[in-house]
Amino acid sequence: MTVPPQGPPVLPPSPPTVAPPAAPWAPEPNATSPARPTRAPEPRGPIWRTVVAIVLAALAGLLVCAGSIAQWAATTVVSTSGFTAAVGPLTAHPELQRELAATLTERVVTGLQTAVEKAPFPANLMAPFLPQLAGPITDAVTKVVASDAAAAAWTISVSSLHDQTVAALRGQDSGIALGQGTATIDLNTLKDPIVAGIDAPDVVKSVLGGVELGSITVTTGVSPWALTLGVRLADVWAALLAAGVALVLLAALIARRAGTGLMLAGGAILAISAIAAVVAPASLHANPPVDGLSRALSDAIIGSIEGGLTTNIALSAASGVAVLVVGLVVTLVRRLTRRAAPPAAAA
Repeated sequence: MTVPPQGPPVLPPSPPTVAPPAAPWAPEPNATSPARPTRAPEPRGPIWRTVVAIVLAALAGLLVCAGSIAQWAATTVVSTSGFTAAVGPLTAHPELQRELAATLTERVVTGLQTAVEKAPFPANLMAPFLPQLAGPITDAVTKVVASDAAAAAWTISVSSLHDQTVAALRGQDSGIALGQGTATIDLNTLKDPIVAGIDAPDVVKSVLGGVELGSITVTTGVSPWALTLGVRLADVWAALLAAGVALVLLAALIARRAGTGLMLAGGAILAISAIAAVVAPASLHANPPVDGLSRALSDAIIGSIEGGLTTNIALSAASGVAVLVVGLVVTLVRRLTRRAAPPAAAA
């Protein structure tokens, strides 16, 4: 049986190709797409404004910090009442009491020895027995130095000396001459309490009452030019702070962005205050005295007033932080406001 030849297989016709529907947002062929809305660039201003703002911010930081230190000097150092209140309790300072008692004892013993030797009969007969009075004299002086009488005498001496010293630093005629950072304390104000408290014969007390104890000159370690500069700055502390605040505002107005100007000023105040926190207290201890009483007195006085200096510098730094935060807030609000504003469509 013969199989007839077969041709190629016949495939069914393909269905007609249908193009997918175009998306409603798709642009038509050869059509121009509309421009996307954009925000116009913000004008930045000339660069010189930023440079001037930096200079003003630096000056503002310097004046604010200097004004804070000057305010401390005005209320604690230059003010007689403030200084006396700060150093008045120093008579209870152990090291100062010890050094002052040693100096006073030496003056009393030496003065009494000289006075007895020169005294007429019968007082001069006590000269060989004076070494036996060294112990009672030391006890009496030690008690007097720690007594209320010594504290009152100290306060009176400090107040009087402070008034004269400040007047001399201001160029006024005060009747005293300023040495190389020296201070003078009159020891005769303590003579009567010592005579009353010493356990000795009346004839010795009578001779001691006529002894001139003199005064002691102690070195504070602060040079007169530094004291003069401190007094002059203390007299204008309010003007320094006002000028510093004015420069902060001027830096904000001059800068190309107000927030940037405030941040520059706040950063400058904070940086200069940080430097002052290290330099200013160290300058008080730059030239420590050599002798024991001067060193004890200098350390006691500096220790009593140094806390106020640190506090004022900390307040200056806090004001810098506040200005810096305000600048950051102004910048953030400005950016959020600009971002929320509707963009301008391009023509």
